[in-house]
Amino acid sequence: MVMRIKPSRIEYVEHNLNFANFCPHNCQYCYMTPLRGKREPTIDFDFPELRRQLERFEPKGDILLSSSHDPMASKELREVCFTILSIISKEAPSIMPKIRFLSKAGEFPALFIPWNLKFGQTITTLREDIRLLVEPGASSVQDRIKALKKAKEHGKFTWISFEPCFKGTNIPRVLELIEPDEAWVGKLNHEKAIWMPQFIPPLALSPQGIWKQIKEAREMGFNVEVKQELAFHRYCVTLEEYLGVGGRC
Repeated sequence: MVMRIKPSRIEYVEHNLNFANFCPHNCQYCYMTPLRGKREPTIDFDFPELRRQLERFEPKGDILLSSSHDPMASKELREVCFTILSIISKEAPSIMPKIRFLSKAGEFPALFIPWNLKFGQTITTLREDIRLLVEPGASSVQDRIKALKKAKEHGKFTWISFEPCFKGTNIPRVLELIEPDEAWVGKLNHEKAIWMPQFIPPLALSPQGIWKQIKEAREMGFNVEVKQELAFHRYCVTLEEYLGVGGRC
């Protein structure tokens, strides 16, 4: 593994930057789950390689830190994350406003205050009993909401990833509480997930329920984007239905 900013297939970012091949949150729906336990957990400390790439890197869109693991899921991961942000801030400050940060750790670090980055949280349900089943190592939903509010207090661009949506999800309610700059809604998993534990699908919010909440949130004036993987997923909607609720292609 080499620390490198790479092109991303995620719709809301142009690139992603990963620096580990594991995540201790142990989320049962994560697309990295099939690899868990099959390889030695490692963290990449190749900061010179990152500096070399920053010398010639001119992204047009955002960069997600990170897509395959929570960059704040452990003390060691946090230290590397802060070092990466420090390097970017010093070596390529024009890139800093393009950094999107996504976490399930329920805090907004004080070290983030000087940096002009976009702070996001994943919220999959408001029911803590379900959260404990599907995200056993992550922070509570309320702590994540508090972290987003703290980020807003410091004038940060805030965003939410509702992905996946389990029973107990209430997109309009969460958006009312936080008033983020942006929200994205995705499907249960990036892959076909034939390995997924059987208890998860019954906990998933129905496609009809998801679209009803998206429509309500948009009518309330919130910026809610729908990932195409949700729109065209075989358990969700047709193209006509997708466009009918304000989707974009």
